[in-house]
Amino acid sequence: MVLIYYFHQSTMWLFIIGIILMVAGVLGMFALGYASWRGRQNVTLVIEDYEKKIAEIKKLDQNASGTEKIRFK
Repeated sequence: MVLIYYFHQSTMWLFIIGIILMVAGVLGMFALGYASWRGRQNVTLVIEDYEKKIAEIKKLDQNASGTEKIRFK
């Protein structure tokens, strides 16, 4: 932003470099934000799957006959 502000009229190539760096920075922030969001979704899915499996195991432990088999996805 500083290159764009200071050199918008005097030096054209510094102004263009400033715009390119600004666009690269914005794209980098979007990429990191998206990766963080997807990572949080994946962690939530893993935790939910683990909780389902633990609940299934606890339910089978309460079953006296023990004839059912645990089915994992």
